[in-house]
Amino acid sequence: MFLLIFSTGSNIETVELINNGDFEGSAEKWREQIEPWQRRDGKEAAVSDQYSHSGRFSLRTSNGSIWQIIQDEPASKLTLSFWIYPQSVPSFPKGRTISAIDFWVKTSSDKKGISYYVSGDDHYERDDIKDLVINGIDRDRWNYIVRDIDEDFKENYPDFDLNDVREINITLWAFKSPEPMIYWDDIGLESNLEPEKPTPWEAEKTSPTTTATPTSPSTPDISAEPTPTSSQNSDNQLGTVQSITIIIGVAALVVIIVMLMIKRKRSSRSKNEK
Repeated sequence: MFLLIFSTGSNIETVELINNGDFEGSAEKWREQIEPWQRRDGKEAAVSDQYSHSGRFSLRTSNGSIWQIIQDEPASKLTLSFWIYPQSVPSFPKGRTISAIDFWVKTSSDKKGISYYVSGDDHYERDDIKDLVINGIDRDRWNYIVRDIDEDFKENYPDFDLNDVREINITLWAFKSPEPMIYWDDIGLESNLEPEKPTPWEAEKTSPTTTATPTSPSTPDISAEPTPTSSQNSDNQLGTVQSITIIIGVAALVVIIVMLMIKRKRSSRSKNEK
């Protein structure tokens, strides 16, 4: 399978899963084969150069079908897109053609599908496939259709796990032609491939580590010492006054004692002289 990878500018890659969706790869033998698309014997579905959206060729489905099987790995966000040209054919009953693109998904345990009808009121009843009608398709011009496969399957098969995709089958078909004659071109199926998550040891090796930045020891800042408040100043002043008072009192007491002792000695000396 040929994969065309587009970068989306982020870590997610967009991958084109369909090969030769524009049918230009069958130019050399365009009437005999539509590689790598498959078809049953006959010319009912064939490459045509009558109309084309891009390049030279498109696919004409007239009471026939082609399909392509894609072996897919688990992916996310499947988007189907295609261009369709319903050609009016005079002298035929209008609107007889029943045409659709079938999208089948096979997982390890189940297989479901959605049939996107682009023409016709009659639908074929089939098992394990839901019908979805594409409205607003104009005659005799190219119409661009885009479908979000994830959303469509989520709505029609809520319990179906698209993360377990093993195989995809895309089939283009038309019956009860030729009015209108259906032409297809530029069939695309894009898938977003998310990057693989690193193993624990890789994450540990690649993740940035945070180291502490050493800081130099700070020197004491004298200017940063707290200044005494007014209450502290009052207490200090009170303590100083009290200290002075005590000292004065002690000194006065000492003076009194000394004076008394001197007086007592004089009195004793006077008595002895008599």
